[in-house]
Amino acid sequence: MRELARGVAEAYLKQREEMGYPWRERPSAPVPKRPSIQERVRHDTTIQGHLDALLEIGTEELPARDLSLAIEQLREAVPRMLEEARLEHGGGRIAGTPRRLVVYVEGLAPKQRDVEKAVKGPPAQVAYDAEGKPTRAAIGFAKSQGVALEDLEVREIEGGKYVVAVKVEEGRPAMEVLAELWPQLIASLRFPLTMRWNETGVAFSRPIRWLVALLGDAVVPFEYAGVRSGRTTRGLRPQGSPEIVVGRAEDYFALMEENGIVVDVEKRREMIRRQAERLAAEVGGRIPDDPALLEEVANLVEHPTALRGSFDPEYLKLPKEVLITVMKKHQRYFPVVGKLGNGNGHRRIVGFLRHRSGDRHADDTG
Repeated sequence: MRELARGVAEAYLKQREEMGYPWRERPSAPVPKRPSIQERVRHDTTIQGHLDALLEIGTEELPARDLSLAIEQLREAVPRMLEEARLEHGGGRIAGTPRRLVVYVEGLAPKQRDVEKAVKGPPAQVAYDAEGKPTRAAIGFAKSQGVALEDLEVREIEGGKYVVAVKVEEGRPAMEVLAELWPQLIASLRFPLTMRWNETGVAFSRPIRWLVALLGDAVVPFEYAGVRSGRTTRGLRPQGSPEIVVGRAEDYFALMEENGIVVDVEKRREMIRRQAERLAAEVGGRIPDDPALLEEVANLVEHPTALRGSFDPEYLKLPKEVLITVMKKHQRYFPVVGKLGNGNGHRRIVGFLRHRSGDRHADDTG
C-alpha cells in the first residue's frame, strides 16, 4: 500500500513538473442561493393586527419645569427606543399634566421586525481546502453558530473573503417588548432634583402613584418603583381623584376629556390665554404678554379655570413693577393692567387673574 501511494505521489509531481508547476486557483467556496429576508418573512404592512399602545405615568404634582423637561425627553426617547426595539408604528403623541405623563403610540406592529444577522467567521482560505471542501475550521464555526454547513456563505469583508453565518432573528411579540421597554423609558427620565419615597429606592421628580399600560385592550404587565401597571387612572384632585378605568388605549383621550382633564399642554395654554383676555376685557384691562408665565401656569393645572380678583386700593400705591413681580413670582397670577384716568397713556394695576384645576362643570371659556 505504501509503495502504491508513493508511486501516485511521484507520478503527480512529474506531471506538475512537465506543466511548469502552475498555481491552482482555489475554488470559490460554494455560496448557496438564499432567499432574502423579505421572501422568507411575511411582513403584514396593513393596519390589521396593529394596535394602539398607551403608557400613563401617574404622579404627585410635578414642578412646572420638570413637566416640560419630561415631555421634551419623552418626545426624543420614544421614537428612538421603538426604532431600536424594531417595533414599527404609525406615529405617536406625547402629552402631560402636573399629575400624569402620557405616551401614546398609534398602529403598533404586533411583533418586532425580523432581522437578518451575518456573523463573520474564519477567512475563506482557512475554512476551505484546495478542493473547496470545508475544513475543521468551517465545520466548527457552523456548529458554534447553529447553522448547517451548506448554509455558510463567503463574503467580501474589508478587502478579504470570509466565511459568514447568516441567521434570522425572529421578532418577539410587541407585548413582551413593551413590558421591558416601558420601565426602561421611565428610568431614563432625568430631573435636576429627585426624591425617593419607598423601599425600592427609585428616584423620580415626584412619587409615582399609578401606571396605566395598555396595548389595545390588554394590560402590558410590568412593575416600576413598587407600582404595578394596570388600566386604572385618576381624575381631577378637586373631585377627590376618582378612579377611572381605561378599557382600551384608543379610548384614553376621549375619556380624559369626558372627565375634565386636558392632557395637552398646548391646549391648556390656549385655554388660559382666552380666559385671561376675556376676563381682563370685562374690566377694561389687558394681560401683558408673558410667554414664560403662561407656560408655567399651563404646567400647574389639569383643567384651567380662571378667577379674577382685585386689590384694596391701599396696596396699589406700591410701584407697578413691584406688584407685578410679586404676583408672577410668588402667586403665579396674571396682572390685569388698565389705563390711568388722566389720559396720559400710563397704565395701572386693576386686578389679577389666577388659575386652578377646575372640573367638567367649570367655565373653560376655551
